[in-house]
Amino acid sequence: MKITITQEGKQPIFGHGADLFLYDVNHAIDGGLYAELLENHNFEAKVKTKEGFAHDGAYAWEVYPAGANVALKMKTDRPLIAENPHYMRVTCYERGAGFKNRAFGGITLVKGCEYKISLYVRSYDYKDKFSVGFFQGGDIVRVKKFKVRADGIWHRYTFRLKAKADMGGVDFAVLMNKEGMIHVDRFSVMPASAVFGVFRKDFVRLLKEMKPGSVHFFGGKGAYPWKQSVGERKSRVQAPNPAASEDFPHYGQTFGVGCLEYFRLAEYLGAEPVPVLWASGDFESSVQDAFDLIEFALGGTDTMWGKLRAQLGHGTPFALHTVAIAGQEKEALKVRLSEKFPEIQLEEEAEMSAASGAWEEVLTKKGLPVPTFGRIGYLESKPLVLFNGEIAFGTARYHLEKLKSLLTGDRLLQAQAEDQRILISCSERDIFTAVHVANPTAEEPEVEIEGDFEFGSLMRILCLSGEPTCENTEEEPYKIVPKDIAPTAPRTAVLPPFSYTVLIFRK
Repeated sequence: MKITITQEGKQPIFGHGADLFLYDVNHAIDGGLYAELLENHNFEAKVKTKEGFAHDGAYAWEVYPAGANVALKMKTDRPLIAENPHYMRVTCYERGAGFKNRAFGGITLVKGCEYKISLYVRSYDYKDKFSVGFFQGGDIVRVKKFKVRADGIWHRYTFRLKAKADMGGVDFAVLMNKEGMIHVDRFSVMPASAVFGVFRKDFVRLLKEMKPGSVHFFGGKGAYPWKQSVGERKSRVQAPNPAASEDFPHYGQTFGVGCLEYFRLAEYLGAEPVPVLWASGDFESSVQDAFDLIEFALGGTDTMWGKLRAQLGHGTPFALHTVAIAGQEKEALKVRLSEKFPEIQLEEEAEMSAASGAWEEVLTKKGLPVPTFGRIGYLESKPLVLFNGEIAFGTARYHLEKLKSLLTGDRLLQAQAEDQRILISCSERDIFTAVHVANPTAEEPEVEIEGDFEFGSLMRILCLSGEPTCENTEEEPYKIVPKDIAPTAPRTAVLPPFSYTVLIFRK
């Protein structure tokens, strides 16, 4: 079978590279990209009900060991942080008991890694010690003991623990040395390896390897109050997450990853930041929020929001060129934005796909974009990257999008296959020509590449292939990954059944 490529009608390619969508569905941000290991670490969780969202501060916290005589109660009087007033009163009626966090099904410790731990405690009359740290099956893994100051003042306790072995399903718990009562708030268990002290390191590595073209953030199914997500992390007002559903009602945005962090991540990845602005409800408020966000990204230190960005540690403006618009009044918002910021490119927010993730569907359907991350056990739609507390790995679509991102040239060429079932795209740079070929059939054709110009000799073949129903799973995370195949001829290659192959020709 022949594949013909031609330079006739070639066009420049702008902004190639994968588009990433960092929306907080599938526990992608809290419990995912945000490296914080605890759930509801500040007792401000919101739960979705038929009437709307309600506070559920005890979510993810429980008595430890199970059945111990300990009472846990939410309080708001004399809070640690006025913006996030809920804290927990712990009354222990037996020695050596306390409470633990669910931590998304248990913490995975990695040998040699350090974990930064902090919490606030207030006591009026409890003067003894308490133990904080990691437990498994009721046994101590690593803990730190502190003496409580019984002065009625909130005190912060910080320390680090290093894991001595790889362990999964580890509990984070606080145990009291004897009977008594304390108040606790604002916990954190953060891997010391977190990028910028915020992002899970293995997530960032997977994104970096893709060399993405853009990073879309906010968006999802409703408004993102970005102004609540800047400033000191402990004072960021937690908001209900519009992605909450009946199946996953406890979605709450802690804003551990906020507006500044999203911009910094895009910058670190070498990708263009694309914030999604929501136009609904109070329209004039939506307009002002949009104006202020652009000022936050681009404004000088003589502007209100540009000055805040500088105070938060980023004195120079971010490279913001594009914003996406969503919501019922998106067309009206586009008009207002184009009048005030004509240099900003405007686009509509992409609708997310609910694709199954099976290899045949990934191979044959271009489809809609998908969320970047998804936590196993919390999936509403299949993402590019699946993860749990232990590993993060690319789906078949991740690897396909990565090949497109890394191996696309600067100029798009025309390409055609004799067999119309074979899907072709071709591009070039000064030193190579890349031919991407999708074979969605059960056949194994040999293809011969020909062209009306000197496009080079076959230097490298990268191939993704698998059975139609295959997908990468927790049990087999690397079932469909690129394989490097040595070329055997300068212009011909064999296409495996159900495969995506990239043929690289050196000019």
